[in-house]
Amino acid sequence: MSVGLPVGTRKGTPQTLEVGVLPAPIGGIDGSLNFASNNPMNCVYAYNILPSEFGLRTRLGWREYVTGCEFTPSAGLGVRSLIPYTGTGAFGDRLFAVTNEGIWDATSPTQTPTRVFTFPSIISRAGFGTFAHYTTAAGAELLLFADEENGLHQYDPPTNTWTLATGITGVPIIDIVFVVVHKLRIWFIERDTTSAYYLPVASISGAATEFTFGSKFRHGGDLVGLYNWTIDGGDGVDDYLVAVSRSGDVIPFQGEDPSAAATWRSVGTFFVGEMAVGRRCGGENGGDLFLVCEFGLVTLSELLRGNIVTPQRGTMNGKIARFLRADF
Repeated sequence: MSVGLPVGTRKGTPQTLEVGVLPAPIGGIDGSLNFASNNPMNCVYAYNILPSEFGLRTRLGWREYVTGCEFTPSAGLGVRSLIPYTGTGAFGDRLFAVTNEGIWDATSPTQTPTRVFTFPSIISRAGFGTFAHYTTAAGAELLLFADEENGLHQYDPPTNTWTLATGITGVPIIDIVFVVVHKLRIWFIERDTTSAYYLPVASISGAATEFTFGSKFRHGGDLVGLYNWTIDGGDGVDDYLVAVSRSGDVIPFQGEDPSAAATWRSVGTFFVGEMAVGRRCGGENGGDLFLVCEFGLVTLSELLRGNIVTPQRGTMNGKIARFLRADF
């Protein structure tokens, strides 16, 4: 016996699936929005994946180039600074690695590098520092490195040697922790103070003149760094010298001679929150000066335009502020 079913009494279920295309998030990480409202061109998080022209690519790898930068076993604390030197004429390019034990020649790949300078003190923050290239009026080239623990050192290309800097008076060489060149002058910062010192134009030695920033730092703190900032302030392109305190006061200065009150002046006072640890918390890129601080990644051009600096705002800061704040 068979049972028949009526034909045409059941209707099919309507399709509920929607087909769409999600593009690769070539906009990179955007942690400022929640997942539901985020732009599909961005991603909430990415690990070892970077935006590229046609989508995403994995982060490039690395390999060991120079190993063995340790003189005493278990005393070396790793490479803390890298100092490249671009030579001219008969002097070739060189690369130096700095550890808490001294300065090492890392120009060529090797497992047994040569320590070309030995630091007398290997404690605390030895090996962390800043460097600057300088060419004198006579055409002589040198490389300056200010170590956080051991003071100012200089590299002489013709002899390929590092020595403790000499010929500078007015500031203890051992207490110089920062060096920068601004408008043909070499500037230094003295450890744990709000004072900077500068040499005469086109000079690598002589009497250093003190310039005190402390009265201009409304939130206190010592002088962390001095940075160059190239900008057109209305009178043509000029190089400003930007002083930054540990507490986050940022003061750009315009002029050439700090001793000339009529032409040397500050062009603003800004606050960006406490600075990141160390003195390498500022750097020039693409015609702007970037500072890594409590508010994230802040640009000086943004401050000059009067933009309010908040943890969620910034030209490059907004998308990654949440992650930076977690680290700080």
